[in-house]
Amino acid sequence: MKALFCLLTLSAAVFNPIPAQINDTTGQFSRIRIGAVVPLIRYVQLTTRDRVIEPGNPIALSPEEISVLRVVFLRDSLSDQDGPQFLKITTISTNRRENLIDENVQYAISFRPMADEDADLRELERCARQVAPLAYVNPELMRSVRIQLDSLGEWGHVIVRVEPEEELVKYYGRIKEKLEYHILVKGRLLEFGFTLSVPKVLYDTRTVDSVLYGNTSAMLRIHLLNGETGVRYPISVGVGTFGVDSPIDVSRSGGGFAISLYFDIIQLLRIVNINLPQSVNAGFDVSPFFPIGHKGRLLFNARIGITP
Repeated sequence: MKALFCLLTLSAAVFNPIPAQINDTTGQFSRIRIGAVVPLIRYVQLTTRDRVIEPGNPIALSPEEISVLRVVFLRDSLSDQDGPQFLKITTISTNRRENLIDENVQYAISFRPMADEDADLRELERCARQVAPLAYVNPELMRSVRIQLDSLGEWGHVIVRVEPEEELVKYYGRIKEKLEYHILVKGRLLEFGFTLSVPKVLYDTRTVDSVLYGNTSAMLRIHLLNGETGVRYPISVGVGTFGVDSPIDVSRSGGGFAISLYFDIIQLLRIVNINLPQSVNAGFDVSPFFPIGHKGRLLFNARIGITP
């Protein structure tokens, strides 16, 4: 009879397990929290001053706004059953040509707010000891993380990537969670560039005073940039040599100096997301031209060139 009673007791324990409990320093019992990787969009935000940045599409921010970027954790959106969230925050900064100039990796632990601040600190300490027993964890990191970058490129690209720390949550079951924020670093709206091109005169307003044009032009150009994307507009103004045999030779008849209002068709194609080499340009321009030994005139030209 005693053996039968023990067997029934064991069966009840197997089919009706008692939730595991822990006793905190307040003397109250609470359930052990079962961890889960929570969808990041539910409790993670990227903010600058009073503005929330949405993941996905690029947004242009000034260097001052980037310097106060924070990844903020909406801890009230977490439940007790979610357990602590171990996060890795990677920030990458590239220049305008997508060359890496800075990279930083930061870590954070966040969880649902406890009964009070002291309980928060105890829970943070418990989680931190599980990860790195000898490490110090800044209590602020359970609420937010300030993005830290030492270098920014003018009209460069900043990527902020938030994801679970894989080594610590790989047994949770689901780790395909990631948020990426894309930021353009605002810069100057005027840009200077040097171009070499091969011009072809299509129309000359002084046909009676014919000129034998050379096939080279070198110009300093002023480009206007879009204030939200940093992309050059397809129209630019330039000044330099025209109709010469070499970029700096204006001694021969036909060579001289010109002012150019240039419409770059290649740049227009880039704006509509047709990927073409950044160093190539081609289009049409109208140029007041002042040749050596001849009267000034207005030219309509086709050009193809490169930007070194």
